[in-house]
Amino acid sequence: NNGSTWVVGYTSGLVTASFFGDALNGQQRAGQNVTINGQFYPSLDGWMIAGPQWVNYMLKVAPLYPANPFPAPRAASPPSPTPSPAR
Repeated sequence: NNGSTWVVGYTSGLVTASFFGDALNGQQRAGQNVTINGQFYPSLDGWMIAGPQWVNYMLKVAPLYPANPFPAPRAASPPSPTPSPAR
């Protein structure tokens, strides 16, 4: 049942989530075969409505929060060798 969808994303200065669904009645309505604002959706996924909603919000709001480049990740240690099975 995909009665609600979410998208969560961040910059180094801001984290936000976008929700699309029925906040008052839980997941009583399945997100399948629905028409929203004149657009028919055979099924819903986060990128269809919550995703563009998140992008539109972040384009307006993210510039208001200072952000710096993310630090480079630490170098990963090489994996330990897998021991051979006993014979």
